[in-house]
Amino acid sequence: MFEQLRTKFGLERHQVMFTFSHNHCGPRLGDDLVDYYPVEAEQVKLVDEYTALMSKRPSRWSASRSRSLPPRACGSARARTTFAVNRRNNREADVPGMLAKGTPLAGPVDHTVPVMTVTRPEGSLVAILLGYACHPTTLSFTTWCGDYPGFAQLELEQDHPGATAMFVNTCGGDQNPLPRRSVELCRRYGHMLAVAVEEGMKQR
Repeated sequence: MFEQLRTKFGLERHQVMFTFSHNHCGPRLGDDLVDYYPVEAEQVKLVDEYTALMSKRPSRWSASRSRSLPPRACGSARARTTFAVNRRNNREADVPGMLAKGTPLAGPVDHTVPVMTVTRPEGSLVAILLGYACHPTTLSFTTWCGDYPGFAQLELEQDHPGATAMFVNTCGGDQNPLPRRSVELCRRYGHMLAVAVEEGMKQR
């Protein structure tokens, strides 16, 4: 994959970043997480096909975007949202009651929302890169879902037609979205993140 990008576009390895997020409702790649997901022959075949597909697509995406992107400018900002909870220092079952009572949650968290924007010369948005330090694990059923980042991306792209919203999972290994386990909560967290990004973009 990296060799294809270097050969076709002159991009060296240090100029390319692939980012992904932990997700309980997404497909696995290659031989990752074989102890978490079904590994019967039918599933292995599907995983192999999906992995092969994803190894080819970045080069195609780069080709299509490199031809269509005009001169652009980058900007950055920081915002804040607060649904991440330290999962090491707070029992999941206790969190709803603690929030209802106003009891302070324990443990370190990072509620920063870093935002990077790419704009065209006339000021319209090409891309929005947003981050948050929290596992995207609001949901855990076996139906594909982008979890809270996916809902945030959808909202931002609806509010900014023509822009692509992308998510990077920052250092949130100890953080979960709590409470969780419902699509309603997942949508709410996605909205909270999108609102924070909008606030950050006002600082540009």
